[in-house]
Amino acid sequence: VFVAKGFDANNLTVTWYRSDGATFIKTRVAGTWGAWVQQALLSDVTSAIAAVQQIVHVRDEKASGTNAGTFTAGSYIARILNTVKTNSIPGASLSSNRITLPAGTYEIEASAPGFAVGSHKAILYNVSSAAVILVGSSEVSSNTYGTTSRSVIKGRFTLAGSHQIEIRHRCQVTFASYG
Repeated sequence: VFVAKGFDANNLTVTWYRSDGATFIKTRVAGTWGAWVQQALLSDVTSAIAAVQQIVHVRDEKASGTNAGTFTAGSYIARILNTVKTNSIPGASLSSNRITLPAGTYEIEASAPGFAVGSHKAILYNVSSAAVILVGSSEVSSNTYGTTSRSVIKGRFTLAGSHQIEIRHRCQVTFASYG
């Protein structure tokens, strides 16, 4: 039984939640009921997205107790990228801190930490065409108080062919061992 006050009974939607998690919707428009339509389960949607969404996840990993290394002020330097956590992009690879990507449109989210190095900024750099693709956020990590901050690179870019890219980072103040 459906009782409603203030609703237009000729135009409404009924939702049915089945015990196995399936959801069905039936809509009445202008007094005529449509057929029951099954809505996708969240797990089905998640699986479908994973099937078409390709990612490469790389990062710098060091053994416990290993210092990050010296961050030298001045020009942009390539960040160390030495570990592939996930790679589902055919033609993508990691070698010598460079990510090789095939032609396509990509979204990136990357961060580069700086410890006690003053102002710092990371960029996404196309080594193959010698061009900056994206510029990261400008950050400050106090060299007086020894704080850490991260320059974040986030955005979308398109490569017309296979290219090598890398994360580059520059800072204002050199900091040995932990920069």
